[in-house]
Amino acid sequence: MSSLPHRNRRRREKINTAIDRIRNSALSLTRLLLYLRAERESGLTSCAEKSAITAGPSKKMAMGDDSPVVSLILPVLIRPILAQLEKRDLVASQTLRAALSKTEASHPGFTYNLVKGIMRRGDFSVNMNESILRLQGASTETDVEYRLSRSEDSFQELNKKSASLKKILSRIPDEITDRKTFLETIKEIASAIKKLLDAVNEVASYLPGPAAKQALEQRKREFVKFSKRFSNTLKEYFKEGDANSVFVSALYLIHQTNMIMATVKDKCE
Repeated sequence: MSSLPHRNRRRREKINTAIDRIRNSALSLTRLLLYLRAERESGLTSCAEKSAITAGPSKKMAMGDDSPVVSLILPVLIRPILAQLEKRDLVASQTLRAALSKTEASHPGFTYNLVKGIMRRGDFSVNMNESILRLQGASTETDVEYRLSRSEDSFQELNKKSASLKKILSRIPDEITDRKTFLETIKEIASAIKKLLDAVNEVASYLPGPAAKQALEQRKREFVKFSKRFSNTLKEYFKEGDANSVFVSALYLIHQTNMIMATVKDKCE
């Protein structure tokens, strides 16, 4: 029987192969951009509008959906691809980034469906929840949408605490099968959650007006709710052994962390 480290290594290799194939599809995305740009220059539709037509009717992602991975495809997978593309074609990368961001805002799930389409064409499949959770650990450099630019210590501390929590959560797929290591990771997550909430409280005093403070308070309540859900999911995992439910719950926490950062950014910058 294969050892756990060996099985984990094989699973990582499978996921990395799949992700590499998706990343290599950046060239296909570039071709799509050039085609849509040619249409726009011919007086037809804009890239974002064309993408919206392809995406179909708008469907807002709700927290009751099967997985929050839908909201994380763009920041965790697509934006790093575009950052690599930027080194070869700055204009193409920036135009495609703007078009995809605008389309995703209007039609949540568009980039998820795009990636799923690439996977179907390539005839391969991976656990998307596990894959995106792993990739989160390497996406901090391109995670600018959820990074605060204000120089005050409170804002920079919130940047650090949010990045730290997401980094720790991204280790779960590698550590969940080693009970002793995973228990230590759970303690780190609990500590990181508390530190993040403390940092949010420090930033709250900078928010202008009661409406902004109320918006952040609502985000905090949602974050706490999903933190408790994560804790309950862990208890179930140790009874039932369903690792995927832990991956999903961790992704919810990452999504809620991003929503806190986006709210602070919107109200203070």
